[in-house]
Amino acid sequence: MAKNQIARYANHILAQGMNPVELQLSIAFLAICEKEFQLWRREVPTETTGLNEYDWILFLKTRAHQTYQYLENLKQLLIRFQRAINAAVTKQDKQQVILEFVHLLGIPLVEIEKDRQAFSRWFDIDAMLDRFSSRIGGQEQMLTFILGRLGTLCNSFLNRWNLPTEQLSWWGKIQLEPVLKPLLVYEGDPRVNHAALVCLLKALQALEPPLRETVVDDAVLQHIYRVALQVRQNVWIQAAAIELLTLLPIFSFEQTVRQRIFNPKPGDDIFVRRKIVKLLGKYLQVLQAPSEIIQKALSDPSPFVRQALTETVAKAAPDIAMPWIEQLALIDESPQVRAAMWLQWPNLITKKTLQPFLLRTFQAGLQNETDDFVLRVMCHVTERCTNLLSSTNDPFLTQWSQMAWQSMVNLRCSAKSLRVRRWASQTLEFIWTELNPRAKELRQNLQQLIESIPPGKSKRIPKHWTAELDPSFVGRVLATVCRYDHPVQLKLTSKGFVITRGYIFGFRWWRWWHELRHPSPDKRQAFPHTIGRIFHSEMHIHTTIMAEMAQTKVPGEPLHIPEEGGWRPYLPLLDEFVSAIELGFRQHKFYVFTPEGITEVESPRGWQRIKALLKLTFKFEKIAQKRNWREHFTEDPKSYLATLLQLGFKT
Repeated sequence: MAKNQIARYANHILAQGMNPVELQLSIAFLAICEKEFQLWRREVPTETTGLNEYDWILFLKTRAHQTYQYLENLKQLLIRFQRAINAAVTKQDKQQVILEFVHLLGIPLVEIEKDRQAFSRWFDIDAMLDRFSSRIGGQEQMLTFILGRLGTLCNSFLNRWNLPTEQLSWWGKIQLEPVLKPLLVYEGDPRVNHAALVCLLKALQALEPPLRETVVDDAVLQHIYRVALQVRQNVWIQAAAIELLTLLPIFSFEQTVRQRIFNPKPGDDIFVRRKIVKLLGKYLQVLQAPSEIIQKALSDPSPFVRQALTETVAKAAPDIAMPWIEQLALIDESPQVRAAMWLQWPNLITKKTLQPFLLRTFQAGLQNETDDFVLRVMCHVTERCTNLLSSTNDPFLTQWSQMAWQSMVNLRCSAKSLRVRRWASQTLEFIWTELNPRAKELRQNLQQLIESIPPGKSKRIPKHWTAELDPSFVGRVLATVCRYDHPVQLKLTSKGFVITRGYIFGFRWWRWWHELRHPSPDKRQAFPHTIGRIFHSEMHIHTTIMAEMAQTKVPGEPLHIPEEGGWRPYLPLLDEFVSAIELGFRQHKFYVFTPEGITEVESPRGWQRIKALLKLTFKFEKIAQKRNWREHFTEDPKSYLATLLQLGFKT
């Protein structure tokens, strides 16, 4: 039923601009409004003009005013009730006052009789006040919804008229301000005040700029300006008021901005300042002294505010933006702010006048940055910028790629953090696939193909994609494709490569033995406990992200190692060694492709294979634990491969 209702209202005039979640949450309100609109239209046919949108605007205005009046009447009833209850002396008198109040709220007589009987059990003053609060809250929620839809419809309707004279005429007919004025100062849920401001904001956005300054009443303008400066006001109300000022005389917005930015307050004021900083990006060109404001914002005590400043700086004119970019990217004390500035590089890299500066700054950042998080972001940005320059055939790609390649090689070889080295390796491989035309074409094709394969299923790669390509070339490209996706297995056949997405699970003797020796009543029901990974192909391409964050009771699972920033996908899982023996009696090799390189494993020969398989089956847990070596372990970090070497595996 709910799905049918959502489908019914998806294209409703009231659902304009609503995403699926908002639509689902507002179904009840939409149904109420539609029903009441039909009744209203029959009662006041003279108000209609044949324009359905305009009719809805008139209805929503009427409904908003009626709801406001009803809320005010409820508050007056509450005052009378509180006076009467305070004057009542006996218990019976108080109960009678409560019942009279229930009657005034419009409760049916049948329900009132039930309340009378409930006095002996649970019904009292507190229960009555809870019921009253629920009534008030429901009406305020409805009013907020109505104001939101009213603003959206006004915006859509006024945008239909291109001439300022037409817009001004319709604005006068709509008469929005008389409805919103009392709601701007409504004493109750602040979301009503916020909804009223947003409603006015949306309506004004549809008007031509010269009209916006003239149509707003002076009293409303003063209220907006006053609210924008009230630090103790609700944060969302302040933010909406400040955004409204951008549509009115710009000097009032600039004065408010200077007041708030130059006098930062503790607490929730950071959200208002962040909103201001974001708005600055749209209006830098029209402000009288934007440099002073930006310079002050650069020293804002909150990194949360300075992070938003990076977006504003990226929109500034190149000649004045350069020192601000350097400050935020290289000098700012907060790693989060520096990372946020680097994330703006893809938005700046195609600006010809900034490209030499961006190249120098980025290279300096990679050389001097010490924070792992920032370096990870810079690796990500390197990939995005390389991809963007390559896709637009920008000549600057040559200089950028040379700098990026050399910087990533330096990080790969000399970074103090092992995690950074891993991230640099991934970036190097992505740059290689981006600069190699054949690798780039294959990466794009394989990415689309893999996304179409359900986990656990296989598909054949079109033979012409990999014609005359070495299998190691295909595996290397797949290592870049799969790093943020499911792992894949690649098998070379006479008809080309067959690719299997995701892990394949099946019965494993080592798992059966492990579960037999470790019975426990807390194991998950309806899940088989005798399965493990099966690798039926010779080429394994692992993901870098699918791993356990905390070790479980099942041995041999990929475990995230914080120092590595991953689960060491270049080091084969023990299941891979078991599968290598089970591929057949003769000796087999398998290969693991990762951005770190290619790991080649040769399985034991002859009867040594049986011995190795038995050892892996009965000692699986002990050997698998060696793979998760950490720095505080007492054993040699080479113990995992050394143990497997003793069993006949050559890695």
